[in-house]
Amino acid sequence: LKNIQTDDAALIYVQEKNKKNIQIKYLLFKILCFPFYIIGCILNCIWFIPLVIFNRLNLYKGYASMVKILSGLILIPIYYFLLIIISKTFLEIKSFLLFVAIIILSGLFIIPYQKNVEQWKKRWIAIQYSNKESLLKLRTEIVSQLKSKGLY
Repeated sequence: LKNIQTDDAALIYVQEKNKKNIQIKYLLFKILCFPFYIIGCILNCIWFIPLVIFNRLNLYKGYASMVKILSGLILIPIYYFLLIIISKTFLEIKSFLLFVAIIILSGLFIIPYQKNVEQWKKRWIAIQYSNKESLLKLRTEIVSQLKSKGLY
């Protein structure tokens, strides 16, 4: 499953559902929510910067949380302060309040949508995998062995 970049939950989902229903449902949801996701990513792009900083520094993985937290503590307040000051100078009060509400709501939308995108990717890979039947058979054998040992 790691080699084909999917997981057991996606494989079970594929086993239980019809391929066409899965594709139409996900495609429709992706299309409807994608503009909100893009707006959220653009307005809240600062949340991705700590990860970029850590990846560029090529540090030991043990330092990941420290670098992300420190860069987030410094950069995130500065970013939102500047964004609010700049938008307040160019917008009227009603437009400014709407803009702040859009920033907050779109930021809250990013994380659940990103998790769904990762889940959809795994399910899509599981659907498109050519040796799906052999993979399902192997999964069934593994689960039966785990059940016989009382581990599942």
